Amino acid sequence: MNFGISLSIKQKLYVLGAICLLSALSLAGSALLFSSQVERAARVINDERFAPLASLQELNDHLKEVRFRLAGVLLDQMPQVGSRIHLKETMEKAPVLWKRFKGATGHLSGEGGAIVAGVDRDLPELEQFARELDKAYAGDDKKALEALLEDRWPVVQQKIVKPLDALLPSLSAATAAEAIALETTAQRFRNFIATVALLGGVAALITVILIMRSLNSGLREGLAVAQALARGELGHNIAIRSNDEMGQLLQALAGMAQNLRSLVGDVAAGAHTVADTSAQIAQGNLDLSQRTEEQASTLEETASSMEELTSTVTQNAQN
Repeated sequence: MNFGISLSIKQKLYVLGAICLLSALSLAGSALLFSSQVERAARVINDERFAPLASLQELNDHLKEVRFRLAGVLLDQMPQVGSRIHLKETMEKAPVLWKRFKGATGHLSGEGGAIVAGVDRDLPELEQFARELDKAYAGDDKKALEALLEDRWPVVQQKIVKPLDALLPSLSAATAAEAIALETTAQRFRNFIATVALLGGVAALITVILIMRSLNSGLREGLAVAQALARGELGHNIAIRSNDEMGQLLQALAGMAQNLRSLVGDVAAGAHTVADTSAQIAQGNLDLSQRTEEQASTLEETASSMEELTSTVTQNAQN
C-alpha cells in the first residue's frame, strides 16, 4: 500500500493527528451549525408562535373574565368595584394584546386571515359593550347589567371570543409543527454527529493499524536479519518494502551484510593465498632437505676415500 511505502513514521503520525483533528473540527463545526439552527428555530417558535399564542390566550382569558365577573356581580358573588377595575384594565390591554398578536403573526392567509379580519371589523362592538358595561357598573344598574349579559354579550361572544377560540388551535398546531421540525433537526444532527464520529474513528483505527503493521513488518524483518547475521548466514535475503525509518534500517542492515560478505571473502582469499605460500615453502624445505642429504652422502663418500688414501699413503711411507 502506498501509505506504508512512501511515508515516514513521523509523517504517518502526522496523518493520524490530522485525521483526529479533522474529526474534531467536523464535530465542532457541526455543533456550531446545529446551535445556530436551534437558536434560529427557537427564536421563530418564540417570536412567531409562543408570543402571539400567549398574547391571544391572555386576551381571550381577559374577555371571558369580563363575562364571568358580570355574571358574578348579578349573582352578588363578585364585587362590582373590582369588576369595573378589571373591565378598565381589559379594555386598556385588549388593543395592545391584539396589536402584538397581529405584529407577531404577520399577514395570515386562508381561514386565519379571514378570522383576524372579522375580529378587526367587529372590535367596535367590544368597545361599545365595554362602555355600556362600565356605565352600568358606575350606576349600579342591575337591569342594564342583566340586559348586557343576556343580549349584548352573546354578540361579543359570537363576533370576538369564538373567533379567538378558533385561532388558538391553529397557533398551537403551528407551534407543535415547529417543535417537531426542531426535533427532526436534532435527530439529523445526532445522526450526523454519530456518522462523523464513526467515520473519524474508523479512519483513525485504519491509520493506526497501517502504522502498526508497517512498524511490525519492519521490526520482524530487521530481527530476522540480525538473527541470520548472528548465525553467520551472510547470504540472508533482505526484503525492503518501505521508505520509512524501518526501511532505512533494513537498508543499513543489507549494506552491513554486503560489507561482511566482502570482508569474509577477502579474508578467505587471503587465507587461500597464505595456504598456497605455506605449501610452496614446505616443498622448498623438502627439496633443501633432500639436497642436504645428498651432499652429506657425498661428503661421507669423500671422507671414506680420503681415509683410504691416507691409509695407502701411510703404508707407502712405511715401506
